[in-house]
Amino acid sequence: MFYQRLVLCFGLMLLTACGGQGSYSGPPSGTYVVSVTVSGLPSNGLSQVVIQNNAAEPLSFTKDGTQAFPQYQPMGTGYNVTISNQPSPSNCVVASGSGTNSTSSYVNINVTCSEEFVYVTNNAANTLASLSIGAGGVLTPVGSASATGVGPTSVVIHPNGNFAYVSNAGGNTISVYTIQSGTLGSAIYVVPTDTGPVKLATTPNGNFLYAVNINAGTISEYSIAPQGGRLTEIAGSPYGANNGAHQGGINAVAIDPSSTYLYVSNATNSTVYEYQIRASDGVLQYLGSTSTGLTAPTSVAISPNGKFAYVVNSGANTVAIFSIDAGGTLTHISSANTGSGPQNIAFTPNGAYAYVTNYNAGTGATLSQFTVNTGAGNLTPMPLPSIYVRANQTTTGPYDVVVDPTGQTVFSSNRTSNSISQYSISNTGALSISNAEFSTGISSPQGIAVH
Repeated sequence: MFYQRLVLCFGLMLLTACGGQGSYSGPPSGTYVVSVTVSGLPSNGLSQVVIQNNAAEPLSFTKDGTQAFPQYQPMGTGYNVTISNQPSPSNCVVASGSGTNSTSSYVNINVTCSEEFVYVTNNAANTLASLSIGAGGVLTPVGSASATGVGPTSVVIHPNGNFAYVSNAGGNTISVYTIQSGTLGSAIYVVPTDTGPVKLATTPNGNFLYAVNINAGTISEYSIAPQGGRLTEIAGSPYGANNGAHQGGINAVAIDPSSTYLYVSNATNSTVYEYQIRASDGVLQYLGSTSTGLTAPTSVAISPNGKFAYVVNSGANTVAIFSIDAGGTLTHISSANTGSGPQNIAFTPNGAYAYVTNYNAGTGATLSQFTVNTGAGNLTPMPLPSIYVRANQTTTGPYDVVVDPTGQTVFSSNRTSNSISQYSISNTGALSISNAEFSTGISSPQGIAVH
């Protein structure tokens, strides 16, 4: 077929003498060809990614390579290359997939795929588990769980995906691990913190890491080596949370997407502290604080677009919403109601939907579901059920929550029922149960991350 010859010729970049069947001089005048180059798919041929142009013309890939969409595009018209089926356990990302072409006979779009993994701290067992995300979000252990320090509470993955950092609240340390295709070995080294490190955050640019120390009331500050991921404590660390003064009760930390501002919540005095991160060395510069709309906050998160901060209030069963003003300070906008004892919040990558774990909901894990006004920041409860109740009535204590990078699956850790819950996200943002709960080797899971 002519189309098959076209694809073969284009893939090999041989535009003449193709297959000995004459020559191919390119698309007809006034038209152009859109092609896709996929890289990073597993070589076993079992993972399939389906890619479309302008919501049509599906191309299927089971291995790396280049294919062209069969229809010629008229010059001056637009193309929009998207992924209609992700190849679990991989996540594929389109680079610069849309635009209008009026000059070139060929437009090639690159799609890069990588595997996805979930990482969970087992607080009671002093371990860190790595789980691969299979088709439909099914979790499978990757090797044996790795030993941590005493009382691991949170885990963050370096933006490059090569290192994992775990806060050990009972041992006053951070354990550091290398990651190779999701596999964790023993901690390559351990660094000391102040007393009670409960939450960690890395800057999105990968340069710095911060730990909030709930007992000491301080923030430990570290630079991250570009090679090897090693942590080096920054001069002046640990820094007193309240403008240099120690402030016990700090329990969560979040950093904006630009790696410029950092926010810390305090459950004891119902306050959020605001800081600027000095780009040259990671030193924190105190900006101020706010208590408006806050009652015993347990976590703080920044919207994917970096315009808003969301603080979960366990004492009021609400999420307080703040705009991030010029200079990084917070201004309270509104609040949204949650279920009982909310703990953490997570957003889909596009920021359109948000989910909150309700720790005190009793039996049957519950998550509050919201649509997000990405321009104004407000949260609107989804149409009933605005609080999703997992049917398994033995599930209790939903604590941490993450959304996978494809925006298709939600994972939450259930501290008191030793399991991980998995939910599918519909095209309206509503949740449904995607799989049975994962419980193999899980022991009082607390922190959860996905990469």
